[in-house]
Amino acid sequence: MTRLVTLCSMMACLGSAAVTRAADDGPSANVPELKALGHYIGSWDVEITSKGLPLNKGQASAKWILDGRFLQQTGELRSPDGSTVLKGTTLMTYDPVKRVYRSWTFRSDGSAGEGEGTWDAKARVLTSVGRKDANGVFSTTTADFAEAGVERWKIVFTDGSGKVVSEITGKNTRRPH
Repeated sequence: MTRLVTLCSMMACLGSAAVTRAADDGPSANVPELKALGHYIGSWDVEITSKGLPLNKGQASAKWILDGRFLQQTGELRSPDGSTVLKGTTLMTYDPVKRVYRSWTFRSDGSAGEGEGTWDAKARVLTSVGRKDANGVFSTTTADFAEAGVERWKIVFTDGSGKVVSEITGKNTRRPH
């Protein structure tokens, strides 16, 4: 009897895992706004520049998780000599109550960030504003998907008085399947 219960439990777990995987193939149909986050799906080559100069290269990938309700993006940046500089994970979703896209980023240096954004369907641009840090600096991230298979992005850091303190730009190119 114990073996039968164990076998049934294992089969139920495997069955639910299969259902979860199938649902994670795309965004939840219950929240149509999530489709905009589908632009991030796939594997990407990342190039970061600052004031037009190459800074770091890396890779990123994104997939749907938790029944297609969240998009998980993971990535790693390398310095010009090839050593790993930073690893990170970002979770993104759409909050239908607040009517904003929400994101949470966690980095291997122990830092984290949170942002809220809007999607411009016509321009194919997601703009997100991060919370102020301990120094009163906040970031505005713009992700432009106007060109198929390419994300051009910019992060502008602004102090409490509205002065731009730094800016980072980059280009992510989707790898072929």
